[in-house]
Amino acid sequence: RNLNDLNHSNWDVIIIGGGIAGAGVLLDLTTRGLKALLIEKNDFASGTSSRSTKLIHGGLRYLKQADFKIVKESARERSVLHELASHLVKPEKMLLPIMKDSQLSRFEAWIGLSLYDFLARVKKDEAKKMLNKDEVLEIEPLINSDSVLGGGIYSEYRTDDARLVIEVIKTAQDLGGHALNYLSVDEFIFDDSEKIIGVKATDKLTDQKIEFRANHFVNATGAWGTSLRELAGEIIEDDFCYTKGSHLVIEKRRLPVKQSIYFQGQDSRMIFVVPRLDRVYIGTTDIFYDGDKLSPQIDQEEVQYLLKATNYLFPNNHIEKTDIISTWSGIRTLIREKGKSESEISRRDEVFQAESGLISVVGGKLTGYRKMSEKIGDIISNTPSQTLNTRFSCSFKDLRELNECQLVLKNELNQLWSDYLIFTYGKRSLEVLGHFKQTQNLVIAELNFCLKYDSIYKALDFYERRTSRLLFYPDTVRESLEDVLEVMGEHLEWNEKDIEDNRLEVEKELTRRSDFS
Repeated sequence: RNLNDLNHSNWDVIIIGGGIAGAGVLLDLTTRGLKALLIEKNDFASGTSSRSTKLIHGGLRYLKQADFKIVKESARERSVLHELASHLVKPEKMLLPIMKDSQLSRFEAWIGLSLYDFLARVKKDEAKKMLNKDEVLEIEPLINSDSVLGGGIYSEYRTDDARLVIEVIKTAQDLGGHALNYLSVDEFIFDDSEKIIGVKATDKLTDQKIEFRANHFVNATGAWGTSLRELAGEIIEDDFCYTKGSHLVIEKRRLPVKQSIYFQGQDSRMIFVVPRLDRVYIGTTDIFYDGDKLSPQIDQEEVQYLLKATNYLFPNNHIEKTDIISTWSGIRTLIREKGKSESEISRRDEVFQAESGLISVVGGKLTGYRKMSEKIGDIISNTPSQTLNTRFSCSFKDLRELNECQLVLKNELNQLWSDYLIFTYGKRSLEVLGHFKQTQNLVIAELNFCLKYDSIYKALDFYERRTSRLLFYPDTVRESLEDVLEVMGEHLEWNEKDIEDNRLEVEKELTRRSDFS
């Protein structure tokens, strides 16, 4: 019904690409009063925007490249996003240890963290603090005591990237925006002067052919951006490259770190160790990549690299390949800079405007999506953006509302799953709890909520991008798969082939995330 209604609308803007860039542009333009439609060929956040390091951070390492502008903008955006969605963008103290054979000295760390705080305009209670060896070991006793010299502690923020995309889209929808997933653009429609006036698309769920008309068109397809620009008739002269970043997930009982850590690997690349509830994830690898963009996979070399670095920092824990419960890899599109390594290339975003009217955005960071979207909005509209003060629909209005929600959840669930629900759904977690009281099955309770509000059409949409269970709790995926397929099959009127296709897709992903051969 939604698809047919939208097909006959006249749009101000059509945004192609349902990652964080497209979601951000949709929200920005909607707050300016424009009639905007977002279309995504797969599921929302199915590309890079569900495969980042899941941090809202300023990019401390970019100071080394003197990329002050991106650090300044990203660092200041952290607190903005925390205000807009405090349940989903959570403060995270980050420990930066200085090791004996590190290329980073204590003085350089002090300079870097001081500059970082200055650029970010951090509050007094979030300011960096330098530590001696004993202080580092007091904060994190698991660190290699033979090699650590000291360190620093500073502030960052943690998030769920895929959930962030979904909530940005849902907030835009609540304000009048529209978004459709599983809708692929086949070709552009041009007028006599070769300006784009529409798109021809295919609904991948039904094979229905649809046309949409609009005044403006935005290409926010990330790693697929060049293909779309070529479809619009552009001759691409920009020099792009792609890098892959991979991560490991282990149980926190195997590496019971007290907080997040950001350390320099033995080849000078920086690595995060981030606790998330009762799990810990480790990454990223950041290597040049020219393989499959849709389903990148960690390889043996990356696994060994991350394990070696982790065991150097935590020698008494002996993390092994068998401890890994899941992995993920993401692709980043970068503008090539001659003579620079993967980690040294700037993460800045660039906007390209073609004679056809297509506006394309390339690069950028998860943290900077709001400012990047504002840049696109300023090209299209003279009305100012309102996203600085647009709280997410699911965000708690104050601490009291959060505390009341926590109290209700803890009466029904343990601490782990109570925290999980709040982090994932914000104030809407009480609605998930309502489903739980009816079913006494938390996975099915989440599924009922997501079927109603979150535009899921495949089991993998639910397991990977709405709940992140595939990444952090694959055991619950295996246990619940048949029940989930039964409920989804009934709700979406699947036939036996649909059910089997979804089963195989989930099982394939479970294997792919744990098979390193």
